[in-house]
Amino acid sequence: MHMRILSLSLIFLQEAALGLHVQEGCISEAAKITMFRGTEITATAWIPPASEDEVLVSLTCAEDQIYFVRRIEIKKELVTVKEMRGGIDKYETFDIPDGVLRPGWMDFTLVLGSRFRVVTGNTTIADIEDVLTSSVTIQGSNVTVGCSEPIIAWEVAEERETVLPAAGLVPHKLSLFSRSASLPVLSLGPNTLRLSWDPNSEAITTLTSEPRPLPAFLLHNLTLDCHPWDVLTKCDILAGPNESLAGSVLLPDEFTSFSFRANNKDNFVVILQYSRQDEVEEVCHVTENLVTDPPDADYHGWKVATIVCAVLNAVLLTAVIVLTAMLIKIKNASSYGSSHAIFKSSSQNRADEQNRMKSPKLLNKP
Repeated sequence: MHMRILSLSLIFLQEAALGLHVQEGCISEAAKITMFRGTEITATAWIPPASEDEVLVSLTCAEDQIYFVRRIEIKKELVTVKEMRGGIDKYETFDIPDGVLRPGWMDFTLVLGSRFRVVTGNTTIADIEDVLTSSVTIQGSNVTVGCSEPIIAWEVAEERETVLPAAGLVPHKLSLFSRSASLPVLSLGPNTLRLSWDPNSEAITTLTSEPRPLPAFLLHNLTLDCHPWDVLTKCDILAGPNESLAGSVLLPDEFTSFSFRANNKDNFVVILQYSRQDEVEEVCHVTENLVTDPPDADYHGWKVATIVCAVLNAVLLTAVIVLTAMLIKIKNASSYGSSHAIFKSSSQNRADEQNRMKSPKLLNKP
């Protein structure tokens, strides 16, 4: 039993020490299936510049106990609802007010009660009666579900290119994390850059002829700052505590996306801190609950989170060591108690035997 507790403690410590943990719901996917475990589901999707007829986000609700399927398609100015129930089809539409769905990251909420509602910001874009659903499949561009922070994460694996949408000419704040040393490849238009480690500034750089892998288990922060440059677009890569220039490229076309690629099997995670549609000018701090208005909070937020994780790991390690010592002490005490009991029993047996041997002699004495 003691060894089982010790093993579980060590496994828990190992899991805690693996590094950064990103919520599953914060990882971007083209489609996610989620269950209603309450009355609301929060989600985020990328809204690209689109025509009026293009489907931006679709929601498919199903109930297996009866033949019922509802498909909700969200377009730029219209929401269409198609229901199939027992062979009977139903069709309904809702108009979306101008300016509600703009290109960028859109947060929306699915509310389940006596009615099924789709809400973004303060606007209800769909309100449907007769709700019969327990799960929803959300399809769109870069969908996340149930992510509690304004972040989007992408898992970059092997040689596959991972494309991130660009929210216009605004700073894009990114963090890279891996569990092994890595040399990520960043593509901006026709330009390909290898993100390397600068041991002097302890930050990312692209200005080296001898790239060094980024160390594992650290959050490597960088900012893509793209702005007009004559008839072109210039993108500066800023890194380090002072956001020093780590590289620059020129784009002949509009800045609409950028991508990452892993070098060989150097898998890593890219985390974007995004601004909501109604907060374009506001910088979103993921660790605002950890840092209260410190200097350079924008850069140090992730760093503080890493330090906190390290402190927690140290506390866990101390707890496991103390637990191990206690278990060993308990085990030794138990062994000593058993040995003492056996010795005491053996001594008592010898004394009883001697008394029995003396008894006849006393009876036969003249």
